[in-house]
Amino acid sequence: MYLFMKIDTSGLIRRELELHDKQQPWAVRVAFDHTDKNGSTFSRADFLIKADERSIKPGAIDVHGITLRTSEQSGIKENSVLIQLQEVAGLSQMAVTYAAFDNMVIDSLLMRLEDKLQKKRGVYLNKWRRPGLAFLTMQDPVAKTECELPHEENPDELRSPKLDEACELLLGEPLPDKQLDTFSNLERTKRLFFHLKDMGHFGELLTP
Repeated sequence: MYLFMKIDTSGLIRRELELHDKQQPWAVRVAFDHTDKNGSTFSRADFLIKADERSIKPGAIDVHGITLRTSEQSGIKENSVLIQLQEVAGLSQMAVTYAAFDNMVIDSLLMRLEDKLQKKRGVYLNKWRRPGLAFLTMQDPVAKTECELPHEENPDELRSPKLDEACELLLGEPLPDKQLDTFSNLERTKRLFFHLKDMGHFGELLTP
């Protein structure tokens, strides 16, 4: 069973800081789709998360369109979302995202929750990063290899394609002319996974 995820955040991961640092970005919106091996949905959800006095970078708002006002007025508590995500992950064999960034954000939030509640490191994180749950990201190297986009600074190397670019080049879907919401991007992630799977990718990770 697969757990497809797409996360929109308050900003980018700060590499100069520890992953559990309070200044790391938080998840503004989390969408998931829990499916069988053929992609039929068992359960799905799309959560807008309450800011709770945290900020959202202007550049992040430009990407996903979720403002601080919307988050404060309509979002729900982050802890409840993390608990539900962990529960669904416990029923899955593989967590699938387009980029590794999404998983890094969840790792960061779980570690910060441990710190906030003064729990021993790993109490929540190890339930997420548990044996039996594989983590698959499509962007690098699979989509990178299939899209063959040259790196701007070094044309002899390939760069990692954005989700928009991968869907255009591999699925034949036109570039969106407006912001897509989190769940729409989750659906694109799911379509891209099964397309790449049909091409013969991920075989070493997939459960028969």
